[in-house]
Amino acid sequence: MTTADKNGLVISQLAERIRILEAKIADTETRNYFLDLAKKTLIDATSFNRSDPPRLPEFMYALSASESLIQRAQTAVSKYGPKLKIIAG
Repeated sequence: MTTADKNGLVISQLAERIRILEAKIADTETRNYFLDLAKKTLIDATSFNRSDPPRLPEFMYALSASESLIQRAQTAVSKYGPKLKIIAG
């Protein structure tokens, strides 16, 4: 198994966590607030993983950022429930 394949497994696990959160978070604006940037950084990580030659530092940074954003969303859902709403003021 190549490094790109191993990295692909991690990417797919994070993508699954995002899909679960998308299904859990009821409010569209809240879902977008928490998950849009996580999805974008995961797409970046996928691109860096597939590049030739591999761009490992960029991949690791994007992967770390995406994972942090996903964790933040999971924490908010577990703390406030799936019906939480972002209120700006």
